[in-house]
Amino acid sequence: MKRDISKWLVTGLLGALCAVAIPASAATPAEPASSSLFTDELSERLVAEFTPWLGSRDDTEALVNTLRSGQPTRPSGAAGVGPATGALGYGEARLALKMAQSTLAQQGVAQPNTEQLRAALHGGAAETPGGVQELPGVLPLRAQGMGWAAIAERSHVPIDDLMVPPPRAPRQAHSAKHSKTKGHTAKGRASKKTSAKGTKPSAKKPRK
Repeated sequence: MKRDISKWLVTGLLGALCAVAIPASAATPAEPASSSLFTDELSERLVAEFTPWLGSRDDTEALVNTLRSGQPTRPSGAAGVGPATGALGYGEARLALKMAQSTLAQQGVAQPNTEQLRAALHGGAAETPGGVQELPGVLPLRAQGMGWAAIAERSHVPIDDLMVPPPRAPRQAHSAKHSKTKGHTAKGRASKKTSAKGTKPSAKKPRK
């Protein structure tokens, strides 16, 4: 019973995540997609989230562009293979990357190289601390009709890892706003003090 409830929760969560996926425009099949094809906020959030894992912002940006365009953006490597699913929106691209990350982590790979990342996403053999492992690939499983909930269960991805992190507010803007508010508050206090002082009733002269 508990397992059924957990599966229902995962299915609902993945449905909500995929609902925010924004369709990506496919690049011309004859030419690789530009490495700077997508510059929208959602793609930038993916790049910011997965760069620490992949170790290179440039490589992460190329991979994100490949997933969202459905076309290779590099001559080789993980970004050199178009996803079997076709172009992915933000939600599905993030799920694919999170599940690939979890799959490799279970094999003892914390910082994947090109071959390991490609195998986790597209399928194939990967050298791991436990030996060579044949990975099915997150994207081929999805293209074959397997639901994201089923892939998540198979990949043993924790539900917390699937939650979309909220965008970070710029620190500088926040500090400036805080300083401005603080200045207005201090000015307001000074005005009240001056006003109170100016309206202080004068002492009445004694009658003769």
